[in-house]
This record gives sequence, C-alpha cells and structure tokens, in this order.
Amino acid sequence: MKKLSVFIISVMLIVISCDVIFGFAFKYYVKNHPLPGDYHSIDYLIRESDEDVIILGSSVALNSLMPTIVTDSIGFTCFNGGANGQTLVFYETMMECILKRYSPKMVILGLRPNELAGHGIGYRYNILSPYYDMGYKVIDSCMNSKDQYEKYLLKSNLYQYNTIWWRIFLYHFITAGEKGEHGFVAKSIPMIFPTIMDNQQDDEPSKEKIDCFNNMIKMCEGKNIQLVVFFPPQYVNMNPKVPKALNALEKICKKKNILYFNDSQNDYFLKSPTLFYDNAHLNKNGALEYSKILVSKLKKCIN
Repeated sequence: MKKLSVFIISVMLIVISCDVIFGFAFKYYVKNHPLPGDYHSIDYLIRESDEDVIILGSSVALNSLMPTIVTDSIGFTCFNGGANGQTLVFYETMMECILKRYSPKMVILGLRPNELAGHGIGYRYNILSPYYDMGYKVIDSCMNSKDQYEKYLLKSNLYQYNTIWWRIFLYHFITAGEKGEHGFVAKSIPMIFPTIMDNQQDDEPSKEKIDCFNNMIKMCEGKNIQLVVFFPPQYVNMNPKVPKALNALEKICKKKNILYFNDSQNDYFLKSPTLFYDNAHLNKNGALEYSKILVSKLKKCIN
C-alpha cells in the first residue's frame, strides 16, 4: 500500500512539474512569436492588423471575398480574417480584440443564412485557448462560459495549449498550406461539381445570437466604423421559404441602416455549379467573380 501511495504521489508531482514547465515555455512563445498554421490570421487580427477594411466571418467569408479586389476598387487596404467553422461569438470576439488597438474604416461581415440560430460559443471557439489569461477579457469570459468545468480545466497548461503545441512543432518541419494574399484562402476547382440541394435549415433565431449581433453593431457605431453585411452565394435552393434566422437578421439590418447584400440566391451563381467547391463554398473562380460583383455594389453605396 505504501509503495502504491509513493507511486501515485510521484506521478502527480511529475505531471504537475511538466504542466508548469510546459506552461511557462508556451506562454513565453505565444507572447513573443507569431503563431503558425490555422492561427496565422487569428494572431494577425488580434495583435498586428492595421488595414482600413477587415473581413470577418466563417469559411464562407474566408473563401468568397478577395482583399486585393477591395483594395484595387475602393483604394482601402484590406485583410480577410475569416476563420473556418466559427460563429457570431467568434466574430464579436475578433472585433473587440481589434478595437482595443485601432479602429478600421470598415468591417465587412460575411455570414451564413442560419447565423442567428443556435446557442453557445461554437465548437471551434476553443482555438482561442492559447490567448486565455493573456489580457483579453472577452476571450476569458467566453472560454469560462463554455461549461461549468472549463474554467478549472484551463488552469492546466497542458489543457490550455493542447491546440497549439503540436502546430508549433509540426510547422518547424513542414510548410503550412498555401494562403492567398492578405488572409484570403481560395478553394480549389473540385473534380466533381456539386448538385443543387434544397435548404433543410429553418431554425428560430436565438436571443443570445441577436444580442451578439446587436453588440457588434453597437461597437461599430461607437467607433464610427462602417459595418457591411453580406451573404455570399450558396448552391442551395431556399425557395419558397426564407429561413427564420435570415429574416430576423435582415430586419435588424434594415432597422439599424446596416449596408446589407444578400447574394445567397444569386441567379447567376445558382445557374453556375462550376463556380462552386461544394454547396456552401465558392471555388477560386467563383470567388473571383463574386468579389468583383460585391465590390462593384459596395463602391456604389460608398460613393
């Protein structure tokens, strides 16, 4: 029994020692180095971005709007900070972190039709765990709200940095996937083009997500930032019923006089499957076409 107790105590001391050493090393690295791979755009937005125009959203924004076309057309520097698999809470977080440092002239928010539906911070929000307890109150608050155990788990450095340590190690040996200019990532041309599908989502908007969107509007109003909302084309048929969450978001934009472009059912794209990577994302040719269309409309409204 005594040997077992000694063994258990020894293992616990080793784990705690490793956790402390691991945490010290990675906290120092996160504070003093740009983070690689999937973190590149996130890290840039939080700590370095200074462009006139910031694009926020999930992968539909990341793969749809080319910053170079924005810059060439309206003369504003632009960065695409879209992030795969994220939701409104993440975009709100990024906006708050950006506004701590500076105020861009414009924020362009690329959304999905069901963006106001659902609850919680999203299953991929924990990609921000390396920034926990680093002075970003909004990140700390959101991470602590995930569930009743999260704030205790985050006391462990091994847990907090489990999304980043392997990336740091890996990208010392391989080159990260190709990135487009200024954050934009182009989807490839698929071997088989998608077949149009009917919309299956008609979720009710949640107060939580409505409050989140209204807070983003309020932040922009407080800093005199032009907020633009767009829905890029999808190869999905929404007729005859527009999703409730989309209707709710449109009403907010009209009430608040937010510049708003709903191209999710753009006829040109619905007739052109060769411009899509899948039903939700444009491929690189589609992104080029759509960027020109959106920026042309945007330029007229700004003028």
